[in-house]
Amino acid sequence: MTVTVRPYRPADYAAFRALRDRTPPAGSEPSNPEPWSEQLDDIEGNFVAFWVAIDDAGGGEEVVGSAGLTEAGAVDFPPPAPDFVEETDRICRLHEMRAAPERQRQGIGALLLDEVLAWARAQRYEAMYFDTTAQQIAAIEFYRAAGFEERGRSMYLGRWELVWFWLTLDEGR
Repeated sequence: MTVTVRPYRPADYAAFRALRDRTPPAGSEPSNPEPWSEQLDDIEGNFVAFWVAIDDAGGGEEVVGSAGLTEAGAVDFPPPAPDFVEETDRICRLHEMRAAPERQRQGIGALLLDEVLAWARAQRYEAMYFDTTAQQIAAIEFYRAAGFEERGRSMYLGRWELVWFWLTLDEGR
């Protein structure tokens, strides 16, 4: 596996969208693509940083993972943060952290998270938060092992139990 992480480029849009469309929502079985958020149509305008994991082993570049950061409260991404999540100007929110289904548990998430955390610390963000669904047991274990703490749980659209994670950036990895 020859996977590297680099900043997103506008030319990655179609490959990122294809990756997202084939990544099952909320840890479910692949059947329907996750709903597309209009905020994703302007990655450069809505994220302070966005990365793609690239596999170039086949001679071309294949997008096999992604991760993005927004400043807390700056972009109206669903789901809204619950009251127990602090949103100040030096806190960032992780979005679109994913690896291609056939490439999960191969270290892509760790490569992406290392890049995201290093960048956020270099930009002097104080903390990072995000949500995942309770069904995604492997993801929950991954984030806990990376030093994130569960801040609380909430329901989204009456059907998804969300687990909210938090990491103070002067600690951890």
